[in-house]
Amino acid sequence: MSEVFLSSTSETILATEQVKWGIGQVASDAEVFVEGGYGSALPADGRYRVRLFEARSSEGNLCLTRAHAGVPVALGSYVIAPSDDAAAPDADLIANDPVGFMYGLLELRDVLARAPAPAALLGVADARLRTPATPVRAIGRAFTSAAHDQSWYRSSEFWDKYLTMLAQNRFNQLDLAFGIAYDFPVHITDSYFLFAYPFLVKVPGYDVVAGLEASEREANLSSLKFIAAECARRGVALHLGLWTHSYRNAQSPGANFVVEGLKDTEHAHYCRDALGLLLNECPEIRGITLRTHGESGVPEGTEGFWGTLFEAFKQSRPTGEFTIDLHAKGLTRSVVELALATGCRVVVSPKFSAEHMGLPYQQASIREIDRLGRQEIGSSSGGDDVRLTARRLMGLSLTSRSATRYSYGDFLSRSRDYEVIYRIWPGTQKLLAWADPVFANAYARASRFCGSSGLEVIEPLSFRGRRGSGLGGDLPRSGYREDVGYKWRFDWEKYRDAYAVWGKALFGDQQIGPTTWASGGPDGRRATTLRALARASRILPLVTSAHLPSAANVHYWPEIYTMPPISKATEARPNPYLGDSSRPVRLGTISPLDPVIFSTAREFAEEWAKGAPGGRYSLLDVADWLEQLSTRVEADVLQAGGEATLGPADALLLRDAEALARLGNYFARLFVVAVAYELYDVTGSVGHLRSAVKALEAAVDVWSWREVASNLHELYVEDLAFGEVAEGRGNWHLRLPEMERELAQLRSELAASGSQAGQVPQSEGDGMVLPGMSSLPKVHERRLPVAPGQLEAALSRVRPSGLDVTLKLDASWARVNSIETAWLYYRHVNQLEVYEMSPMAGRGEGVFWTTVSAEYLGGDYPIQYFCEMEASDGRRSRLPGLGPDLDSQPYEVWGA
Repeated sequence: MSEVFLSSTSETILATEQVKWGIGQVASDAEVFVEGGYGSALPADGRYRVRLFEARSSEGNLCLTRAHAGVPVALGSYVIAPSDDAAAPDADLIANDPVGFMYGLLELRDVLARAPAPAALLGVADARLRTPATPVRAIGRAFTSAAHDQSWYRSSEFWDKYLTMLAQNRFNQLDLAFGIAYDFPVHITDSYFLFAYPFLVKVPGYDVVAGLEASEREANLSSLKFIAAECARRGVALHLGLWTHSYRNAQSPGANFVVEGLKDTEHAHYCRDALGLLLNECPEIRGITLRTHGESGVPEGTEGFWGTLFEAFKQSRPTGEFTIDLHAKGLTRSVVELALATGCRVVVSPKFSAEHMGLPYQQASIREIDRLGRQEIGSSSGGDDVRLTARRLMGLSLTSRSATRYSYGDFLSRSRDYEVIYRIWPGTQKLLAWADPVFANAYARASRFCGSSGLEVIEPLSFRGRRGSGLGGDLPRSGYREDVGYKWRFDWEKYRDAYAVWGKALFGDQQIGPTTWASGGPDGRRATTLRALARASRILPLVTSAHLPSAANVHYWPEIYTMPPISKATEARPNPYLGDSSRPVRLGTISPLDPVIFSTAREFAEEWAKGAPGGRYSLLDVADWLEQLSTRVEADVLQAGGEATLGPADALLLRDAEALARLGNYFARLFVVAVAYELYDVTGSVGHLRSAVKALEAAVDVWSWREVASNLHELYVEDLAFGEVAEGRGNWHLRLPEMERELAQLRSELAASGSQAGQVPQSEGDGMVLPGMSSLPKVHERRLPVAPGQLEAALSRVRPSGLDVTLKLDASWARVNSIETAWLYYRHVNQLEVYEMSPMAGRGEGVFWTTVSAEYLGGDYPIQYFCEMEASDGRRSRLPGLGPDLDSQPYEVWGA
């Protein structure tokens, strides 16, 4: 074992909890000796000396000057530089705060674990400043089910390993959420920690109980104290999420824990006093996350409640910076001002891509149903009781503040006096593995959009057993069958690679790939497995961005998809998307997540029938991308091999990647169905209906026992319960009957048209990849190839009249493709607005120009914009577009 001598002239450095913890991590791979001063032992084989200097000290400043390194200023930044001291020729670690020293020690530990030879210490040829690119790098973990979550909440072993992993991956915040299991206080069955206070503290002056013994309440608080202290030791800020403040549960005779002894007249004061007591008991808690819209159980517009609650932060706030994190949905300026008046740091936290994971950029637009608002909650959301409760509680979220529901809304003004972070919800992939460095880097960039401060990623499995679906259900929480053959000690360990890629991307390490970010080392076969998983990880986010039947994750679950109606004859049938989609609700009319970038199948069909296809990406484009991704993943899966060469853990990850590839095959075919049917409805051409039937036959075949269902049914339990409604329950094979019913309907319509359902068009087999594509418009025939030019704002051309915006294309490319026309689309970075469109004047040689007025520029928001260009034959495309890896921001921003 190597010997490491750590020394510092500052006793303060070595005495901090974070540095002591970091030293303990180094000691797990080496024998560590800590000395005051510089020490006297000389390096020898297997022995290393590292000196720790504060950046503001004379020694630290000298090291930085000698190494020509930047100064570590940001929290958590550090420099590791080769030392020129003959008595200590190994390395100097310079930082400005305990977390920076801790991160530097963690890097030492990583290098020692990989390359313990003395000559290879650190692999440092020159100094480099490591500084976090993203200030807030958070993981969200939710307690939503007593059946699934009590075991990890009470386990000190779990927290020791889990928090160590977070720190090693450079996460600096953990959001532990209580009360997020239900949207409304109606039909409650599992109410453990729903109204969290009486499950944690006994508040003097109130006789409030929640149906559990005092010893259990004390154990819950003891666990929270342990979690908070262990977070602080690792430089991880613990934020406690208190998502529900309702203590009355309507129509809930089966609730397992009922809050008693609290009066309406005491409600706000009890919550204030309970929160104050909780902060005093756990002073290491660094923030509180709150939703202030109606799903909290407090009617919107009831500022008096929040003003009273916020008094707790003035009376009981621990020393140091403390954060009030306000969930953005329905949030009003008056509540923000109440939070600012406490003197705390205030954060507004919008959702990123609704309650799902879409492509890794901030949405260029939101669905009209979200921008304009609605008055009703659909029938799929829980019946009359829920609708009545929603009307009573959500007077703003469904109307004037609707645009704040699923994205950043109007919160990105230049003059804002709060910070903004984003929260990725676990809706798209609740279960299957995810780990892609390309998308993770893009998400990290998007988390800093217009000066935003970071990102919180809510973990997979977070909503397992949500809304009481875990009571009496299949265990374990991982979803795997008991006989699967391999079990991780803790269920988060399956997603270890996802934590690694998220953490490194958010911290700012752009050099991440299968051999650097993944646990397990650079073994060739493991790298192939991770490459397959990385590519597979792009499939369902792409599906989500192009096709969003519900922004709510409780209803839309692409992993185990519930098919909407396809035919106009069945569009009126009950389906889970009626409450969160514009009517009519069928496959071809369902809005994308980002309707300015993607078109619906219906919109594409109508454009094509008029001979004027637009510049948006269609579902045919998406089908083509999905098929390409899936083909590459399947090739990687074959190359990686199985359990005999990979080991059982990686073999299970590979099964998930393979399943994602097949889901990509399925959605590619389903999107062909959507376009073919809508073309049939618009044009009356039976050939299109025949193509829809053929493509749906292929889609159902992919989903069937031979493909998706067979691959996953033997791995996962029969009821993967992530909610109480049917679309959040069950397994893959249980979705087949509804798919077969839609197929039978299309076959019936085809037969009624006088055609044979099984007849194959003569042109089939012409080389098209996807079944049913032969009668459809070819993607390459309607879209311009990617332009090798760029879209740029000529910042030097800001005039009194406004901002000159220039579209510059490669001149030869523009001539070959006969580019004749271009338009500029622009709006403020405010999702309550719609895009303006301005024709661009041509200047020849592929240059087009227009001006955004000074009046428009003078507002309180930056401007985002993109261009659309058209060739003489009607083909269109947009710049800058999504890019070859689908990781680009498809617009530019000026004035951020």
